[in-house]
Amino acid sequence: MFLGSKFNLDEKAKDVSSKALFWQGFMSSNPKAWAFFTALFPLFIDSVSPFGIRLYMMILVLMFIEIIDFNIYALGGVAFKKLLKTKAYLIERVSAVLIAIIAVMMIIERF
Repeated sequence: MFLGSKFNLDEKAKDVSSKALFWQGFMSSNPKAWAFFTALFPLFIDSVSPFGIRLYMMILVLMFIEIIDFNIYALGGVAFKKLLKTKAYLIERVSAVLIAIIAVMMIIERF
Protein backbone atom coordinates (compact mmCIF):
# COMPACT_ATOMS: atom_id res chain seq x y z
CA MET A 1 0.00 0.00 0.00
CA PHE A 2 1.31 3.44 -0.90
CA LEU A 3 1.68 5.70 2.11
CA GLY A 4 3.34 8.64 0.41
CA SER A 5 0.55 11.02 1.32
CA LYS A 6 1.46 10.68 5.00
CA PHE A 7 4.97 12.02 4.51
CA ASN A 8 5.96 15.66 4.55
CA LEU A 9 9.37 16.56 3.15
CA ASP A 10 9.62 19.71 5.22
CA GLU A 11 8.81 18.02 8.52
CA LYS A 12 11.73 17.22 10.82
CA ALA A 13 12.38 13.60 11.71
CA LYS A 14 11.06 12.53 15.08
CA ASP A 15 13.31 10.90 17.64
CA VAL A 16 12.55 7.19 17.56
CA SER A 17 14.46 4.59 19.53
CA SER A 18 16.83 2.26 17.72
CA LYS A 19 14.88 -0.72 19.04
CA ALA A 20 11.62 0.59 17.56
CA LEU A 21 13.30 1.21 14.20
CA PHE A 22 14.81 -2.29 14.24
CA TRP A 23 11.45 -3.96 14.86
CA GLN A 24 9.74 -1.77 12.27
CA GLY A 25 12.32 -2.78 9.67
CA PHE A 26 12.21 -6.42 10.70
CA MET A 27 8.44 -6.66 10.49
CA SER A 28 8.24 -4.88 7.13
CA SER A 29 11.12 -6.70 5.45
CA ASN A 30 10.96 -7.97 1.91
CA PRO A 31 9.57 -11.51 1.54
CA LYS A 32 11.97 -12.08 -1.35
CA ALA A 33 14.84 -11.67 1.11
CA TRP A 34 13.33 -14.38 3.32
CA ALA A 35 13.09 -16.71 0.30
CA PHE A 36 16.69 -15.90 -0.65
CA PHE A 37 18.00 -16.66 2.83
CA THR A 38 15.96 -19.86 3.02
CA ALA A 39 17.46 -21.05 -0.27
CA LEU A 40 21.02 -19.95 0.57
CA PHE A 41 21.22 -20.93 4.23
CA PRO A 42 21.37 -24.76 3.83
CA LEU A 43 24.46 -24.46 1.64
CA PHE A 44 26.42 -23.13 4.59
CA ILE A 45 25.32 -25.73 7.15
CA ASP A 46 27.78 -28.55 7.73
CA SER A 47 26.33 -31.72 9.26
CA VAL A 48 29.54 -32.37 11.21
CA SER A 49 29.82 -28.95 12.82
CA PRO A 50 26.59 -26.96 12.47
CA PHE A 51 28.15 -23.76 13.80
CA GLY A 52 31.34 -23.96 11.83
CA ILE A 53 33.40 -21.31 10.10
CA ARG A 54 31.23 -21.46 6.97
CA LEU A 55 28.16 -20.34 8.88
CA TYR A 56 30.01 -17.45 10.50
CA MET A 57 31.49 -16.42 7.15
CA MET A 58 28.02 -16.40 5.58
CA ILE A 59 26.67 -14.25 8.40
CA LEU A 60 29.57 -11.78 8.09
CA VAL A 61 29.27 -11.55 4.31
CA LEU A 62 25.50 -11.04 4.44
CA MET A 63 25.83 -8.42 7.20
CA PHE A 64 28.43 -6.55 5.13
CA ILE A 65 26.23 -6.67 2.03
CA GLU A 66 23.19 -5.46 4.00
CA ILE A 67 25.12 -2.58 5.58
CA ILE A 68 26.35 -1.43 2.18
CA ASP A 69 22.88 -1.90 0.65
CA PHE A 70 21.07 0.07 3.36
CA ASN A 71 23.63 2.88 3.24
CA ILE A 72 23.24 3.21 -0.52
CA TYR A 73 19.46 3.19 -0.09
CA ALA A 74 19.60 5.87 2.63
CA LEU A 75 21.99 8.11 0.70
CA GLY A 76 19.83 7.73 -2.40
CA GLY A 77 16.82 8.80 -0.36
CA VAL A 78 18.62 11.91 0.85
CA ALA A 79 19.66 12.80 -2.69
CA PHE A 80 16.15 12.15 -4.02
CA LYS A 81 14.67 14.38 -1.30
CA LYS A 82 16.94 17.23 -2.39
CA LEU A 83 15.99 16.60 -6.01
CA LEU A 84 12.29 16.68 -5.17
CA LYS A 85 12.65 19.98 -3.34
CA THR A 86 14.49 21.71 -6.17
CA LYS A 87 13.54 19.98 -9.42
CA ALA A 88 10.20 18.24 -9.01
CA TYR A 89 9.12 19.60 -12.40
CA LEU A 90 11.95 17.68 -14.04
CA ILE A 91 10.69 14.38 -12.61
CA GLU A 92 7.17 15.19 -13.84
CA ARG A 93 8.43 15.90 -17.36
CA VAL A 94 10.57 12.76 -17.51
CA SER A 95 7.62 10.68 -16.27
CA ALA A 96 5.33 12.24 -18.88
CA VAL A 97 7.80 11.51 -21.68
CA LEU A 98 8.24 7.89 -20.52
CA ILE A 99 4.49 7.35 -20.38
CA ALA A 100 4.13 8.85 -23.87
CA ILE A 101 6.85 6.56 -25.20
CA ILE A 102 5.13 3.53 -23.67
CA ALA A 103 1.81 4.63 -25.18
CA VAL A 104 3.37 4.99 -28.65
CA MET A 105 5.03 1.58 -28.31
CA MET A 106 1.70 0.02 -27.34
CA ILE A 107 -0.03 1.61 -30.33
CA ILE A 108 2.71 0.44 -32.70
CA GLU A 109 2.57 -3.07 -31.25
CA ARG A 110 -1.19 -3.20 -31.60
CA PHE A 111 -1.05 -2.57 -35.36
